[in-house]
Amino acid sequence: MKLARPSRRRPADSVTPLINVVFLLLIFFMLTGTISRPDLLDIQPPKASAGTDEAAAGVRIQLSAEGRMAIDKKRMTLDEVAAAVAQRRLAEPTVKIVIAADGKAEAGKVLNLLDALRRAGVERISLATVRRR
Repeated sequence: MKLARPSRRRPADSVTPLINVVFLLLIFFMLTGTISRPDLLDIQPPKASAGTDEAAAGVRIQLSAEGRMAIDKKRMTLDEVAAAVAQRRLAEPTVKIVIAADGKAEAGKVLNLLDALRRAGVERISLATVRRR
C-alpha cells in the first residue's frame, strides 16, 4: 500500500497574504495622504486661548511675516485680495472670511488688510490662531 506523502508548503506561500495586505495599506495611505495640500505661504499663526475653525472657512486669506498675501494657493496684492473677496461676496453674501496671518507679521500689514476688506464690504472677519498648550 502506497500512502500519499504530505506536501511540504514552502515558506513563501504563507507570506503572500501578508504582502497583499501591506500593499493595500500602502495604496490606502498614499491616496488619503494627498487630500490636504500644503499652503502657498509658510505661516505660523499666533497662539491664543481660543481658536478658529478653519475647516468652515469659505475664503482663507494668508498673510506671511514679510507681508505677502495669498488666496486659494494664488499670490495676490492687497488690491487683488480685496477685489477677489468682493467678487466672492457677490456670489455668496454670507461667505466666511478667515485671515491666517503669521504670528510675526507686522500689525500695520494686518490692519491694512482689515481696512481693505472693510472697504470691500466685509463685516465679519475671523483671525486664525493656534491653541496655547
